[in-house]
Amino acid sequence: MKSNDGFGLVGAIVVLVVLTAVSFAGWYVWQSNIESDNNTPNSSQELQDEQDVVTKSISLANESVTFSILESWAGGLNPGCDEGAPLFGNEKLVDSIELIDEHRDSADYESNSPYFHVNLCVFENPDRQTAAEWANSTDAGASIGYPSENDEESTDDISGYSAYYVKFTAEEHSGLEDVYYVLSADDKIVYVSSRLMGLFEKYPNESAETSMAPYSYTQYEAAVKDIVDSISIN
Repeated sequence: MKSNDGFGLVGAIVVLVVLTAVSFAGWYVWQSNIESDNNTPNSSQELQDEQDVVTKSISLANESVTFSILESWAGGLNPGCDEGAPLFGNEKLVDSIELIDEHRDSADYESNSPYFHVNLCVFENPDRQTAAEWANSTDAGASIGYPSENDEESTDDISGYSAYYVKFTAEEHSGLEDVYYVLSADDKIVYVSSRLMGLFEKYPNESAETSMAPYSYTQYEAAVKDIVDSISIN
């Protein structure tokens, strides 16, 4: 009589191999699905990111100066530079605009709520000064101000234009942080300014120590630079 022990052992091994293979295949499929889910882009986030970079073109000074802003931005109610104000002395203002973020979050304060804005102004440049010469001239220099050693300053060209940049840091200016750009091309000057940090009077009827509240728009600093980089002067 023949023994079935050998056959039984081989059969058990075959069954074990098959079960192991099936288990591994199942684990592999499950793991692959997890990785696929992790690598699947979030469609709503992609849409938001795409919307964030949609821009539109703005032109000033009879379309001789153009630039791009985010789709959510618009022109504000105030002029970028007031021709009637002595801000720039004898500098001849050609055109200007105040740019605001329409989706900005308004601070919930009792009065004088600040809001982020960018001033973009076009001036005549009959003497064809460089950006740095114009920025440091008697009229414009007195309006922009003169940086200290701890402020940021640059005269590197921007988009092929003579340029001047200065950032007055909050540490040096009692909590105020302003950024200025000046571009010069032929007979035009384009001036861009924005306050990134500041103080405002929260409760006008209280003492100075308690009425002043800080605000910050430093998250817009890169957007201001993007506007400047997009400027075209004809």
